Formats: sequence, C-alpha cells, structure tokens
Amino acid sequence: MSTVHPAYAQLRRVTDIASVLLENNPGMMTLDGTNTWILHAPGSVECVVVDPGDNDEEHLQRVAGIGPVALTLITHRHYDHTGGVDRFHELTSAPVRSVDPTFLRGGASALVDGEVIEVAGLKLRILATPGHTADSVSIVIENDASVLTGDTILGRGTAVLDDSDGDLGITSHHCGRWPHSAKD
Repeated sequence: MSTVHPAYAQLRRVTDIASVLLENNPGMMTLDGTNTWILHAPGSVECVVVDPGDNDEEHLQRVAGIGPVALTLITHRHYDHTGGVDRFHELTSAPVRSVDPTFLRGGASALVDGEVIEVAGLKLRILATPGHTADSVSIVIENDASVLTGDTILGRGTAVLDDSDGDLGITSHHCGRWPHSAKD
C-alpha cells in the first residue's frame, strides 16, 4: 500500500509572494519531493518560477498552468530541479536563468552573484551560496524579506554536499551573507 503525501499537487502559500508546489518525486535525495516555488507579486499578472522540477509532465503542466511565467530561475544543477527545464520552457516560453550555462533557455544570461532582477513586480537578489554544489544560489525576495535556498538548507533532513564539488566550509561562509531581516 502506497501512501500519498497530502501536499502533492497542492499549491501552498508560504508568504504573501511565495507559494510552493511539492513534486511527487519522493526519494533518498529528494525526501518528500522537490519544491517548486512560484513567486507572484500582488497586482502582477505574471509570476516567476524557481526550480521547475524533474521531467514529470503532470507537475510541469500544473506549474505552467498557474499563470503566465515571466522568468524561470534554477538554484542549482541537480536533476530534480532541472530535469524538466526543456519541457517547461516549451510550455511557457519563459527565459530560463541559472549559474550553469547548460540550463539557459530563451536567450537568457547566466545568473551573477549580487545581481538584482526586477521582473513581474518582484525584486530578486541573487546570492552565490556554493557548497551543496558549486553553482548553488539563494534568491532573496526583497519584496518580503525572505530567502529561497534551493537545497542549501532543507526544511527537514540534512542537506547533502555533492561528491564532485560540494564544500561545507564554503557553505558556511556564504550563508552568512543572507540579510538578517530575511525570514527562514
């Protein structure tokens, strides 16, 4: 008998701007599943999607159907965050930005540490937070002083350092750069 997580396919509001959709891809590395974040500023028609997930058609369709997507951001290169990038880009035509140029779509440029992105009524600051992977970034949502950390910090369990380039010392150093006013 298989147990289905009650949050699968449920868009859950976390802040006034950020909502999360848990992908039905549980596993040793994904725990309950991958969190796909939808950022929607009050009054804006468009949204920003962070980490569309792996190549799960049902999940990608659900995320794409939430509203016009102005931009897709990737927090790091792992498949559970990036496997659906091509299909999601097909569904939304939204540019895809990441540190790793492998995932850039729609003529987008790579994310740069300290960069501020203003799109869809949002003001997002990119912070390089390598450690989980060398290309990990956190996204500070300036509109409501919150931070999306990808897999640098998990809601439960322990974050894993990538065998190829993970580094706990670097993680500790970079996490100290988060704004003190940011909500967890």
